[in-house]
Amino acid sequence: MIPYFLSRERQNKLWEAIVAWEGTPYRHYCNVIGKGVDCNHYVLGVYLLAGLDLKVKFEPYPPDRHLHVAQEILLEYVEAIKCLRQMPKYKPMNGDLLLYKFGLSTSHPAIYFNDHICQSIMKSGVIRIPFKEQKFFKRLTHVYRPMEI
Repeated sequence: MIPYFLSRERQNKLWEAIVAWEGTPYRHYCNVIGKGVDCNHYVLGVYLLAGLDLKVKFEPYPPDRHLHVAQEILLEYVEAIKCLRQMPKYKPMNGDLLLYKFGLSTSHPAIYFNDHICQSIMKSGVIRIPFKEQKFFKRLTHVYRPMEI
């Protein structure tokens, strides 16, 4: 299988999608560029804009679910996506899906691009931070690579 974002052309489309979402505020269970997006819908929105439809529809969830429920709901969604393959945690490539544990479960997705984490977080909205930034790096639980099917 070939990584979906292996080509320079697809990486350029991914970068354009990441930039298009910049400045979007955090808004729980939303997915509108410039208006609001949460971390789950940000990942779906960026991938879709870059040409990769993960075909996922998240059921409604409370914004603090990860603080009260240990069930790995996000991980269950991710493992059901046929084009994703789990990879070693510390050698991601552009376009990889990163999963982080906050609270009781794996609850925060982000996208890796050029040694940065691209994500939507409460109070900050869509931001990029260095991949090895301690607050997030120590919470990294899984890396999944989108593949061509």
